[in-house]
Amino acid sequence: MSFLQHQGAELLSVIGYMIGDVFGLCACFVILMYLFRFARLLAKAHDA
Repeated sequence: MSFLQHQGAELLSVIGYMIGDVFGLCACFVILMYLFRFARLLAKAHDA
């Protein structure tokens, strides 16, 4: 019964978690992308 009364709050909580999780994943991908680009730049500078 309590779940039926507070269903909107649960849905909002789940949606907030999913949005935060997706933004966190995108931020990790961007950080990793720049990290690997910087590593490749350092490798090219070391070879030159």
